[in-house]
Amino acid sequence: TIQVEVFKVPITVNAPEGKTIELMVDPTAPLADLKRQLESESGIPVTNQNLTKEGEALDNENKKLEDYEVKAGTGIDLEPKI
Repeated sequence: TIQVEVFKVPITVNAPEGKTIELMVDPTAPLADLKRQLESESGIPVTNQNLTKEGEALDNENKKLEDYEVKAGTGIDLEPKI
């Protein structure tokens, strides 16, 4: 069998109420995967998450994280939708 090692990078998510969430993510994974991780860490449902990176909305769940230039050390802001 062929074993493929997934390359993960650390990112920081700034959540509501000053909470910071540190995650290891695969840059080739879709945004939907990150949103699922954040739901379990923050308690904010996937459908209620607004994610931004340096003011740019991360809103296409099928787009890969690397397409949004998410790499080691990237900071993402998480806000609940109102």
